[in-house]
Amino acid sequence: MSRGQAEVAVDTAAAAAIERLNLPAGPLSWAIIHRASESLLGKPVRIVRVDSLEASRVTGLWMETPQYGQITDWTGSHPVFKTFVRLHEVGHLASGHAGCGVSPELLESLRAVPGVDEAETIQARVSSAGSPFATVLGTRPTGIADFKEAVAEEVARRLMSRLLRVPGSGVFEFFR
Repeated sequence: MSRGQAEVAVDTAAAAAIERLNLPAGPLSWAIIHRASESLLGKPVRIVRVDSLEASRVTGLWMETPQYGQITDWTGSHPVFKTFVRLHEVGHLASGHAGCGVSPELLESLRAVPGVDEAETIQARVSSAGSPFATVLGTRPTGIADFKEAVAEEVARRLMSRLLRVPGSGVFEFFR
């Protein structure tokens, strides 16, 4: 797959994920995105903050159990970054990404996170030296896990852009 083809594939998948959220055309807020996520999933989506996610190498988690979905983030991250991470996890939810990218070693290190033992699906956002876009949109995409990460990043980028355009709905709304 060429870089151009990968970019088109990521853009197409991100647009489809956002469309599935069925968000209104008007002002957008976290509350609207959260309700849309729950509606799409068909069950509650919990937001859980933890003091440490594998020494902060993991910046966020998307998990799904039979009873609820869960977005987990790290309390030590900056509010703007935390917002982006949550939107990234919404990208996985809206894209229907099943668990991928969580090695047995990483899963073991996350056992202290509430909900992990009940989860049927876990997707971790792991920081790295490069962006998921660099991996997936480089000359040699490295696989479906990287593609899923690139799609979730693009969903987050697009939703963050909408949040920041609406006066009074800034990213700090998450933390009131």
